[in-house]
Amino acid sequence: MTTGRPGGPPPWRWMVAYLLAAFAIGGPAAATDPPNTRLLWTLLVVASLLGALAATDAMDRAVRRLVRLVRAIMSRNPDPRPRPPWWLRLPRPVRAIGLPAVVLVLALVIGVLAVPKAREGGYYLIRGCQPPPTLRVLTTPESLATTSALATEYERESAAAHHGCASADVYVYAADPAAARDALINGWTTESLQEVGPRPEVWMPDSTVDAGRVAELGRTAGASPVESARSIASTPIVLAAPAQAAPQADEPRTWAQLLRDADDARLPVVRPQPTRSTTGEVATELIYRSLSEDAEEYDATATRAVERQIGDALDRGRYTLGNADAVLCRHRDASQAGTAVVLTEQQLVRYNQGRPHGENCPSEDPVQADRQLVAVYPRDTAGLDHPLVRLRWPRTTERQRGATQAWSDWLGSEAGRRALVSIGLRPPVGGAGTTPLTEPLTPRWGVRPDAVFDRASPPSADVDAALDAYTAASRPARTLVLLDSSGSMATRAGPGTRFDAARSGVRSAFGTVGPRDQVGLWTFPADPGTTRPLLGIRAWRAGTAGPAADRALKKIRPADGTPLYRSIEAGLDALGRPAEGQVTTLIVITDGEDSDQGTPPDPRVLADRASAVGVRISVVALGDASCAGPALSVLTGGSGGDCENADSRTLGGALVDLLET
Repeated sequence: MTTGRPGGPPPWRWMVAYLLAAFAIGGPAAATDPPNTRLLWTLLVVASLLGALAATDAMDRAVRRLVRLVRAIMSRNPDPRPRPPWWLRLPRPVRAIGLPAVVLVLALVIGVLAVPKAREGGYYLIRGCQPPPTLRVLTTPESLATTSALATEYERESAAAHHGCASADVYVYAADPAAARDALINGWTTESLQEVGPRPEVWMPDSTVDAGRVAELGRTAGASPVESARSIASTPIVLAAPAQAAPQADEPRTWAQLLRDADDARLPVVRPQPTRSTTGEVATELIYRSLSEDAEEYDATATRAVERQIGDALDRGRYTLGNADAVLCRHRDASQAGTAVVLTEQQLVRYNQGRPHGENCPSEDPVQADRQLVAVYPRDTAGLDHPLVRLRWPRTTERQRGATQAWSDWLGSEAGRRALVSIGLRPPVGGAGTTPLTEPLTPRWGVRPDAVFDRASPPSADVDAALDAYTAASRPARTLVLLDSSGSMATRAGPGTRFDAARSGVRSAFGTVGPRDQVGLWTFPADPGTTRPLLGIRAWRAGTAGPAADRALKKIRPADGTPLYRSIEAGLDALGRPAEGQVTTLIVITDGEDSDQGTPPDPRVLADRASAVGVRISVVALGDASCAGPALSVLTGGSGGDCENADSRTLGGALVDLLET
């Protein structure tokens, strides 16, 4: 330290020199390669302070020169003669060196303020990473995994471009397309918050079909949350066939021709359920239009025939009547190797790669090369034109708007387009340029990069008309709902108990039963006996099944144990063998495992028995029950049924989904 010597600088000047020396040592290192941990920052600061002790004398001499220079500039000239400009009165060395230095410093300051990268560097150097805004992105269950992968890549790239600080915390979640549409049209009420999740800034459905429905209903209601929508990528709907059984033809075939060829060759064809899958509903419109040869109305005879063809294949293969993930989860079984599936190209690629398929197939399961599917592209096919829909809500902050814009811009950038290709989607052609279709859109994974198809999805009105035709052509349903009324169903859940939530869900779901369908309701346990029939299995006049179920359930008080397997056995006895052309399902709503003290039937035996006669066992799992449990997965997977994890808020929607299949 120089302040201890006689004649040394005053303390203030020494401190100024010391701090300037510290900044001169640590500043360049922090600006060019900033530390990314608290420990490294601490080491840099300590090293700068220690190094400044040795450099203080040299810095003090520079400070003294600067002080003398300032005094010379500020001193007054007593000569009354006209004075030359101040810069000409400076000493010659100052004019030669000092003025260029000042100009250089000013240029650097202006550059830092004007150049965004330099300005951001200074900002992050001073303040560090600030908590990024949360960007909520709503998508479909079929696209949850791929949209999450996009979000992860965006966060990584934005952090790399902003000194390790991500531009947004992207929260991706999924909702059934119908539930998402209802929530958006209703303004995202408190009920929507409970059943679907937080209000999104961005909606990414699988097709503009859903965006068009919301926009149209919004115009009818006088308000729509849709601010803008644009397609960011597309994927064609294809017939995914086993390589050894893929239809061969010199010229591309239509959907109608491919299905006839498959029927003639005894090649089973399955498709995701149109009421539960965007892939399924758009594929149904394409197939029906092809069957009708573009006539103004669909051919009812042809649509019934193709639904019988697909329905028989679903039954024989014990496929779940669900979305594409549910179908592909079942298709992993080796016994399904000889079945073709109506899918998107993206779904086919992910199947061949062995990717997970929803929560019931969460593990990687690579597909052997000889069991991979290959894409057949009908000449009249079209695609799912995945849109990015920006939503407009009251009290949206500027940071959220900025995060939404940045996410949208990135998806349209070259980096975003490459990320879209990496998850199996085809970016738009033209505009920002053409992005090469690289892995995984290659023949290695069963696709043709040069395939030609209509990238736009059919209009919403056409898809809705196809769904009406599907309802008329599909097989009638016969369903028995078996409701757990054991003591654990009296557990509090939300404003009431689990049983209260189940009663409300049954009332709502029974209100959707169609005139061609039959439904009944039992509870278990009973005293005496195992089950208590409340409503017989029969057809109901419109609007009568829901109130009847509610009146019957008001008399039930949850008590006793859970004879789950014996109750399922009794339900199978009551359903018997289904009539030809009928979908028969036993739906169980339960919150626990079997607690029968005797010798209950084995769940595998029950699943095999149900499968042998063509009855599907489906489950709504509440509370401690879980679809991931071995018993429920055996019951549902072994019979071609479905399993839905639910709580008091989502039980009604889950039951509606199962009844609609």
